[in-house]
Amino acid sequence: MILGAKGMGGSEGVPLGSVCERVVRRAATDTLVVKRTEFSLQGPIVAALDGSHLSFEGLRAALSLGQALGLPVEAVATYDPYLHQALFEGLTGVLSPEASSVFRLSEQEDLHEAIIDKGLGKIYRSHLEKGRQMASEHGVSLEIALLAGKPVEKLRAFVEERKAGLLVMGKTGIHGDPSPDMGSVSENLLRLVSCDVLLCSRLRG
Repeated sequence: MILGAKGMGGSEGVPLGSVCERVVRRAATDTLVVKRTEFSLQGPIVAALDGSHLSFEGLRAALSLGQALGLPVEAVATYDPYLHQALFEGLTGVLSPEASSVFRLSEQEDLHEAIIDKGLGKIYRSHLEKGRQMASEHGVSLEIALLAGKPVEKLRAFVEERKAGLLVMGKTGIHGDPSPDMGSVSENLLRLVSCDVLLCSRLRG
């Protein structure tokens, strides 16, 4: 399904119309949201990978579109390695020195940094390598990028920096529930990026 981001009554400062938002939320099929008034698909197609089945379906769609339109495809994955820092800073401000000693917060923080955060990076790198293997099976080379930080901020900056013509992503992410609604990252990016957005909602088997 293809629809415009805004309708006849759309406001200049509003990135997404109410009808578009309601339709996208309820849609059971892949949906292309056109955000530019003069449609001319240029620049790379960027596929956001988070390890979910829908994100890989999005990559498949991006690869097919790239081949059909003669456009390069890039895959990007983001993870947040800084979450534990905020958590530990909060605990430091709450616990007494005695309690901090009992819980050994300093050692716990080092453990999180050494195992959990670096492990997250390896997991998301593996998603990108799986994507590169999929591209190779399509006979296509795939540029990949692994970004550390808040997913919405990093993905938006990447898309704008690359001057992407199309962002492709799953309608829900790795932690999404089976409902037809949108995941929070997908919803925010749909509003914020300037390029067109393809949201994948269905698995093809």
